[in-house]
Amino acid sequence: MREETKAAEWDAVGVLVNPFDLADGLDPRPTMGDIPPHEDSQIIMVNIVTSFTKQMKVLQMSIKKQVREELREVKQIPISV
Repeated sequence: MREETKAAEWDAVGVLVNPFDLADGLDPRPTMGDIPPHEDSQIIMVNIVTSFTKQMKVLQMSIKKQVREELREVKQIPISV
């Protein structure tokens, strides 16, 4: 029984080692588009700032439009002295 257990253990070790042997035999492949972490975070920040800026411009235009409309209404109100 001990012999069978040892044989099974060696088989299990072989199953674990084989993928590593296989990986060792592979040629390294260059990766495309690797971005260093600091550049990646800069790109994310630029995207956030760009999006925020666009939203602020839309808000600014909306406020300007609303102020113009309210000024028109105010100008139409007769002033009594």
